[in-house]
Amino acid sequence: GVTYFASASQGANRTWTLPQGTTLNSGDVLVAKAGNTNSNYLRITCSAADTIDGENYVDINSPFGAVSMCYVGNNAFKIY
Repeated sequence: GVTYFASASQGANRTWTLPQGTTLNSGDVLVAKAGNTNSNYLRITCSAADTIDGENYVDINSPFGAVSMCYVGNNAFKIY
């Protein structure tokens, strides 16, 4: 799996782009963890035709929030 981390303090909105699904194996896990977002968000976006639970992106709005995703193949990540 691959793990991503945000900085400890987030003074602005940030966007991270996931690696393209074709570079991953089914079952690979990605974890995005925000720092202190204050009133900002961390947006996790997809590459190419990939989706996260059918969407192009997911936002983490809570300070120190996190989201775990599993690549299941066919350009799809599933949150768990």
